Amino acid sequence: MRTNAPYLNCTLASLTLLFGGFAGGLWLSTAHAQPNAQTVDSGLQPAGFQSDFNYQVTNLGSLQEAQQLMDMESKETTSKSICANRAEVWSFDIARKANVQLGKVFIHFTALGEADENGEWAYHVAPYVLVNGKEYVLDSGFGVFNRQPTPIETWEKYFGKSEQCVVLDPRHNASHLDLEKNNMPSDWITPLTYKSGACRQYPTTEGICYIRKVPMYYTYPINVYAADLYYSGKPEYEKFIETGFKKDDVIDSCKQAMTFGFKLEHSCKNYLGFGDDQTSDSHHHHH
Repeated sequence: MRTNAPYLNCTLASLTLLFGGFAGGLWLSTAHAQPNAQTVDSGLQPAGFQSDFNYQVTNLGSLQEAQQLMDMESKETTSKSICANRAEVWSFDIARKANVQLGKVFIHFTALGEADENGEWAYHVAPYVLVNGKEYVLDSGFGVFNRQPTPIETWEKYFGKSEQCVVLDPRHNASHLDLEKNNMPSDWITPLTYKSGACRQYPTTEGICYIRKVPMYYTYPINVYAADLYYSGKPEYEKFIETGFKKDDVIDSCKQAMTFGFKLEHSCKNYLGFGDDQTSDSHHHHH
């Protein structure tokens, strides 16, 4: 979904605050996933399978392979780059070059569990992958992780102040779908009526932090909420279902997040491998 200012979904802060700086703030992308995913599946489904999206996150054989993927994440990000846009460019880049399916992990903060970098943040997101059934976040945005794949629990504890964030399951839990209303600026706005504004921190109803694992194609919390509404039985949200990267969205994310992207659409197109031709459209990975 394109909006005039989609990246405002990233924070509770005002527009002036958003563009005001935070050289080290949560402008980056981090992901989070279920700490014990490999045991939850109990042998019926492979580790890393997102059953509600029918999507398999790649399960690598070694940390070295995960490091090689992470090394593909461009360091040319601006201090004002937004977590979701950075995660989008990184995911697209890695998927294109290594032919893998990453997940994205969103962590939603509460008043009790929020990142030290900036108490105003409503969420953070980054790509993740599996290594021998265990989830690792590929978050190049924060020095604390030393540009190395980080176990999801470590990542979760750093941002959400808990290793046991509530794993959102809005497909089977109506209260979780209700919590996702906070992915919008207010309860009265839907993804269909959304114009602009920030998502909100979650209430501490069930825990001090929440995580949602999705396919790599979903950029912002609003997109995730819309998909969950569709699967809850609302066909009017079908257009929000993502089964591949959308070229315009990836280019927009690049223009916001990358140093060479500022007002340089040509540079972003070339960097992302689109060139100036229209032939390579979405890089669909069907599953």
